[in-house]
Amino acid sequence: MLCHPICFLKPGFLSLNHQDEVLSEQLLEDVKQRYKKEYQIALMVKTFIENRIEFQLGNEDIIMMTLFLSTTKISHDESRIKAMIIAHGYATASSIANVCNRILGVNVFDSLDMEIEATTDDIIEKLRHYLEINETNNGLIIFVDMGSLNQIQNQIQEYIDGPLLFIDQVTTMPVLEVGHCLMKGNTIHEIAEHMQTLERPKVNLLHPKKKKAYAIVTSCFTGIGTAMQIQKLLEKSIKDFLEVHIVAHDFDRLKKNGMNEAPFQLYDVLAIVGTANPGINGVNFISLEDIISGKGENDVFRIFGKIAAPDIIRRVNDNIILNFSLDKVIESLTILDTVSDIQK
Repeated sequence: MLCHPICFLKPGFLSLNHQDEVLSEQLLEDVKQRYKKEYQIALMVKTFIENRIEFQLGNEDIIMMTLFLSTTKISHDESRIKAMIIAHGYATASSIANVCNRILGVNVFDSLDMEIEATTDDIIEKLRHYLEINETNNGLIIFVDMGSLNQIQNQIQEYIDGPLLFIDQVTTMPVLEVGHCLMKGNTIHEIAEHMQTLERPKVNLLHPKKKKAYAIVTSCFTGIGTAMQIQKLLEKSIKDFLEVHIVAHDFDRLKKNGMNEAPFQLYDVLAIVGTANPGINGVNFISLEDIISGKGENDVFRIFGKIAAPDIIRRVNDNIILNFSLDKVIESLTILDTVSDIQK
């Protein structure tokens, strides 16, 4: 039978030599049996210290800490069901646990981050260590991300002191659901039944939407004929450099219906080029007058900047200046007027 903790202390206790190792092991086992809860806390402190300063503590240090703790008044929450998250990857489990604990306002979940290469045996070893330093008489809930659940359950069963619930969905929502159940005081059996009633995550397969082709709309308040001539000059200017549709459209309809007109439903319209601005919000407009006078260069670079490199835009702009020279435009419109007079 052990006497008062202070009786264990003797000069040179922290510097036991090799001959005292057997006695040290026996003493540690006696302390562990008599002061089980204090021993568990000492092991937690040992783990904390070794992880932070890379200093290994011996049996003597654990004995001293356990005996010290036994002289203090420590309250133990033996009724709380323990819960932890095990996941592979750097800080995966600890991140989920941290988020859920902050939302819940209470530290409900412990965590165990495993390396990607970690095996089932590695997980079992970590769990055994966790069970050694934590009271789990009222149950332990474990979330796992992958691995052989059956193998883990079968091998860890002999080390548990109470019921063990495994859940194989490590996502925030089911973890929070269990957290709320624990805070309400549900038993582990009630939690197991509740989680079995929840729907599995819905599977929704999505396909990418077809990307609309780019286009420029040409228009003229004098009629569709002039818009078509502008269309031809633009097509001639950009066809060798850019994949952009040039669409002639009625000015009055654009002004009246705006974005509801067909070109905006069929294409990603970069701009409207014409003799007058139909005033459609969110759509760039370049006047034919600016193009002829050379003032539209900045507009050209702004319009095509989202789809082409500057050197390509420069060549397109040079072509536009060439094809939209005053002589070329007058020639096109003169031909248009002649054809219109013949048709009349």
